[in-house]
Amino acid sequence: MLERACAAVAVGFGFERVGIVRYVAETSTLVPFAAHGLTPSEARALPAALPVAHFGAFQRALSA
Repeated sequence: MLERACAAVAVGFGFERVGIVRYVAETSTLVPFAAHGLTPSEARALPAALPVAHFGAFQRALSA
């Protein structure tokens, strides 16, 4: 269902790729959860968790 939501957002806003991540406050990481627009090899290449420090937009959102 979340993949369909990503697809709907992509179509609605004209994005090529849309993703949903889960924020884990205890480790300050983002865990990829659902996506649209990635090739199977790109999806497999995603790490299990990504440090929030690498994504300024997420850091700013957390600060707001």
